[in-house]
Amino acid sequence: MFQGWRGVALLLTLLVAQEASSTEAPSLKLGGMLRFSYLYKSWEPRTQVHSRGGDLVFDTFSLRTQAEYKNLSLNAEYRFYSGFSFLRYGYLGYTFSDSLQVQVGETQVPFGILPVPSNNWFNNLTFYVGLEDDSDMGVKALLKSGALDVQLAFYKGDEGSFTGRSLNSARYAFDLVRTTETELERAGVLGARTDRETSQGNVRLAYTFQPTPSFRTEVGLSGLAGGIYNSETQRTGWRWAAAAHLNGQYGPWGVHLQAVSYAFSSSGPIAQDRRFVVMGAFDGAYKVASRAHLLVADVSYTWELARGPVDSLTFYNDHGLMLKSEESFSSSQQNVTGVHVAAGPIHAFIEVAAGRNQPFLGPDFATALAEGREGAGWGFRPNVNVGYYF
Repeated sequence: MFQGWRGVALLLTLLVAQEASSTEAPSLKLGGMLRFSYLYKSWEPRTQVHSRGGDLVFDTFSLRTQAEYKNLSLNAEYRFYSGFSFLRYGYLGYTFSDSLQVQVGETQVPFGILPVPSNNWFNNLTFYVGLEDDSDMGVKALLKSGALDVQLAFYKGDEGSFTGRSLNSARYAFDLVRTTETELERAGVLGARTDRETSQGNVRLAYTFQPTPSFRTEVGLSGLAGGIYNSETQRTGWRWAAAAHLNGQYGPWGVHLQAVSYAFSSSGPIAQDRRFVVMGAFDGAYKVASRAHLLVADVSYTWELARGPVDSLTFYNDHGLMLKSEESFSSSQQNVTGVHVAAGPIHAFIEVAAGRNQPFLGPDFATALAEGREGAGWGFRPNVNVGYYF
């Protein structure tokens, strides 16, 4: 329970520091969000929820802080969900110049399209294998020189697990996690898994072509390499991932194109099935193919409104495909079509998410991103998420 309030304690400490400070007091901004979601899952058996036409439920409450003092800065967010909570990110930054900043703590991993290669609430398939919108614990350097953007990072460990029912999966982004035997029973995995990420290095290079203010194309390459420590054998395996991307904004039109390859090699017990690893987040864990290629293709159109309470409407279609290297594993797909409504502090996503062998868009949560099911049908999930950001 103590860990669950670390983010709140951090915010209170900053408030006290601000009150006690002198003329060179740091600036401090506090914020957060409250979100609700409408849920309906086409693949679930007929229940009272289906008879009611779905449910409106609590999604997230978060607290955020931004503080600055001379060249120092602090950024942190703590999120509360129903039954679990975690530190979303939290780091100290030091700005050496307009072209160089160093961040220490739990920072966003520099990989692929940033901040995310998606327009929708569900993110893209790369998120569900730990290669999108991930934060880990370490040090990162951000260098800018004209149109060139370079990010270098070293992470000693993952983002950590906070409060929840699972052994190691109370976190936001998917990482290799330790699990109990009970957690993996429904996936048909015998015994617990004891892998965890360690000593990861990241390099991201991006170059932006911008002939006019409204036409911009960023192209980039990313790579990561790191270890997989197994506490049962006390040996370290390896993992790597690479990506090439294009992030374009052409007037009201936006385009994301990204290709990703990855591989995991665990050093677990000899009897352990090496064809998959176990990853976890949002207080749950599932199997993921040890080797795969992913393709992302998104298109969006933003309509800026000149009147009324709505500031803009962004229409989008985001598509992801996962091709697994193991021949007996079936591919995974995800497609989300919808609109993002921005109205001052209120943001809403109104969309239809569809997936084949996708853990959150079908009946096979534990196995969808590993063996999956040959000939699996599409699962559909109408989604309405409304949030107030303050």
